[in-house]
Amino acid sequence: MTDLVDNFKGEFKRYKQRNPVPNFSDVIDIEESLSKVSLLTLKVQDHPAVKGLKPVDQWKAYTLDSCPGFIIISNPFEDGGQRYWMEECIKTYPLAPNITNIDSHLSSVDQHDVWRYSKANYSKDITSKDSLMMKLRWVTLGYHYDWDNKKYYTDKHSEFPVDLSSLCKYIASVLGYSSFAPEAAIVNYYHMDSTLAGHTDHSELDHDAPLISISFGQDAIFLIGGLTKETKPEAIMLHSGDICIMSEQSRLVYHAVPRIMKAEMNRIEKCILTCNKCIDSYSEQTNLEHNKKSCDKVTDERTCYNQRKHSCDKHSDFGQFDRQSDSAEKSRETSIDEKLFCDYLNCTRINVNIRQVLKPNERFPDHQNDLSCSVESKKLKLDTN
Repeated sequence: MTDLVDNFKGEFKRYKQRNPVPNFSDVIDIEESLSKVSLLTLKVQDHPAVKGLKPVDQWKAYTLDSCPGFIIISNPFEDGGQRYWMEECIKTYPLAPNITNIDSHLSSVDQHDVWRYSKANYSKDITSKDSLMMKLRWVTLGYHYDWDNKKYYTDKHSEFPVDLSSLCKYIASVLGYSSFAPEAAIVNYYHMDSTLAGHTDHSELDHDAPLISISFGQDAIFLIGGLTKETKPEAIMLHSGDICIMSEQSRLVYHAVPRIMKAEMNRIEKCILTCNKCIDSYSEQTNLEHNKKSCDKVTDERTCYNQRKHSCDKHSDFGQFDRQSDSAEKSRETSIDEKLFCDYLNCTRINVNIRQVLKPNERFPDHQNDLSCSVESKKLKLDTN
């Protein structure tokens, strides 16, 4: 029996290499070309408009011809609709009881609020390699994925964010998955030199439910192949706000991120800023004065932080977006916060990958009921060998 040829690894290395810079002409960008993809017709009549998202009849969804079941939705968020989710990923999701890659390295209680600690100790440069924010690589929500055993466990669980669940249920229902139940998520934090090697997501017990993947911040080249690495993958450019769905035949295929790429500045501004109409609406409610200076003219990569941004209640269906300042001190703190927020996003891509773990009415098998039991049984097995 001959070994299968690994055509995935070669493509991964090709797009990862820095010198010489690879040719990106084969990368599929649905904003520039519709080759290799087909427009997907969505059923809009049963899905009324939701605040924070464009009406479904304005969504542009595509299927990848070479990978049935893989769907790309080109940024369905309204202007200002991404901001809330990026702040949740940066400020809220890394908090306990959620689990992060740096938990075991945190020596004080203060450090467990990663954003606040980084803001206080690296206010001049939050992108310093020593900043906790730059060391943060992943957070798990809901059922916490066990990286060592590559499994989920009944007792390794915290409450899944209600607003994120609502967002994902809505997206899934538009695509025909009305019973989708978001039960676990991995939030990945990529920097400009980060990669994610080829892998499959097969640890969930339900492979019929789709995976939903939402991109924020910098661009990424995403590789998607087949059920084995023999299939040569397609390369797709993902922009902030884009949503990928891996369903049906694509649910268990190999995929990877070989390269993070600098997004166009106007695209980053669009995902960070809210529109003036939103700011006006918010101002009327709070009687606060806001700088409405246009960001159309960009003179520096870090220009945006000079403007105070607010999300308004038009997006409040997915959570409390209002963050008011009650004093001059709070206002100054928020202004500094805004600068650091923009600095961080200027070199970061955030990916939120949501999945359903169990089939409806299904329970974990006995060996996945208790993580401690699994660890003990593994030790026992080693001792007897």
